[in-house]
Amino acid sequence: MVLLGAGVCWCPRLKRWLHGEDYAFEKKKAASTKADGSGELVPPQQYWLIGFKDRELEGEYLDELAAVSKSRVFCAYFLALLFVIVVQLGHNLSYLISVTQASVQGLLEVAEDDPALEDALEDFIEDLTHGIYLGSLLYPLLSIFFWTCGLVGTIFIYRRNCRPQWVLVLLEAVFLVEMVIMGCELNDQDMTLPPDSDAGGWQQNFGVASWVAGEAFYNLPLFLLLFFVPLPFAQTCFITLVGMLVMLVIVPLVGDGWVIFSYERIKENLSVNNADREGPCFDPEYQDLCIRMTQWNRSFPASTILFIGIMIIIASFSTSVSFRRLYTTKRLVRVLTMQQKKDREDLLLSIFPKSVAKHMLEKQTSGTLLDSKRSLRDIDAQNYTAARMHQNVTILFTDIVGFTAMSQSCSPYEVMQFLHVLFSEFDRLVDL
Repeated sequence: MVLLGAGVCWCPRLKRWLHGEDYAFEKKKAASTKADGSGELVPPQQYWLIGFKDRELEGEYLDELAAVSKSRVFCAYFLALLFVIVVQLGHNLSYLISVTQASVQGLLEVAEDDPALEDALEDFIEDLTHGIYLGSLLYPLLSIFFWTCGLVGTIFIYRRNCRPQWVLVLLEAVFLVEMVIMGCELNDQDMTLPPDSDAGGWQQNFGVASWVAGEAFYNLPLFLLLFFVPLPFAQTCFITLVGMLVMLVIVPLVGDGWVIFSYERIKENLSVNNADREGPCFDPEYQDLCIRMTQWNRSFPASTILFIGIMIIIASFSTSVSFRRLYTTKRLVRVLTMQQKKDREDLLLSIFPKSVAKHMLEKQTSGTLLDSKRSLRDIDAQNYTAARMHQNVTILFTDIVGFTAMSQSCSPYEVMQFLHVLFSEFDRLVDL
């Protein structure tokens, strides 16, 4: 969807291909208005995934969505940076410090009787420590770098008066880069450790659930930002689905991570943790049921990730529908307001001279409320006197004899026709 969002802005051919409707609120409102003033406005047509078929209207909607959601976008960047620094970087750093200190102390105790071996071990430990730190801190630092770049780019877009919708494209791109970093970091983990392994990593922290629980606590919180980040539905779906595929399908299949949930591995794990081989799980009658239930229990982290992804998609769809309806209503109200303003101007111009009508419209626009800081001179200036000097003016006062009786006996059309003919004759005589 990043390519779609960028392509629509950069590639006119793609924009024309997706453009399925020319929608104008002014024309639709005029076409839907009946003679009695009723009638329903036909809403703009939409693709079920990528928004309005009128791509110009879709671009205007995305611009307004990004403009009014500025605080949410910045909040998402700050929360993401806070999580990466405190949780991911902090966890890796604390774990590395404890592991390297224990390893160095153990190796030095072994070599303390041999000075030559001790010097060699110190060099080896230094190289090993640098490699461990670089490998473990690389991914959090990369995450911090890309989230910071996204934040700086967002500030640049808002301040340079660029199209605000580029903020949404940039945010989606940062999410996709973060998923690549997540996949690389997960791929570096040993996801097939046996149950009796004493190696460190996520198995030491999260037990038999290992990498699945690690993902749920270590990576999933970043996706929770999608609940309130104002990304369109298509972009949210794309990020969520790609994230689920990376965390639960692609990397686990490459690293053979699902082997820890296999029937044989769980059976082996039960044997290691219960050396006396007592309990219902070792009863041939109940062993199969016990292992199946253990598989189900250990898959809870994966189920949690999956259901949170589904909830993100449903919430995004509901929010997108509400936002688009609100935007359509807002544009319609704007059109109605402009139409009412034009009708009011036409009415005043048909009644009063142009200069008087112009002054009345300006007075209505500026408002009639008086600020307490305004002086008496400013208040007196509101009492506008529309006096004008006119040369060669004739005023005619007439009384039509029998007009009341005639108007009661004739139809309204006949009365108005009589007055029209009479005053037209007066105008003709004045012009002589």
